[in-house]
Order: sequence, then structure tokens, then C-alpha cells
Amino acid sequence: MKKDVIIGTLLGDSSMSIRSGKPHYSIKFEQGEMHKEYIFHLYEIFKAYVGSPPTYRYIDKAQTRKVAFGYSSF
Repeated sequence: MKKDVIIGTLLGDSSMSIRSGKPHYSIKFEQGEMHKEYIFHLYEIFKAYVGSPPTYRYIDKAQTRKVAFGYSSF
């Protein structure tokens, strides 16, 4: 199930990064505040792999508040 969620969100609105020169992969789920329930739902699916719950952050360029958390695998 987690694999399906990762694939589906990568095709949609999540992003994945790879650290150069090291076997480190991470995925970030980020949405506007109006979709925070969705972010918390994804967090419930991946919380065993995440160090902290979703956090709010401001995107200066758009002056919008977003909810985000990341999932990292080493």
C-alpha cells in the first residue's frame, strides 16, 4: 500500500530528491493549508518512517501558508 501511495503522489503533487554521492532518498508531501487533512492522512500512513509530524511553513514568494512533512529513507 505504501508503495502505491508513493507512486501515486509522485505522479501528482509530491516531490522526491536524491542526495548526490550518497544512497539517501527523500520524498516531500506539501499542500496548501486548505488541504491539511490530506497531509495528515499521508502522515498517518508514513509516520513510522518520519521523525516529526507535519509542520506549517510560509512560502515567501506566494505569501501562502503550507503544511508539509518529509519521508526519508537511508
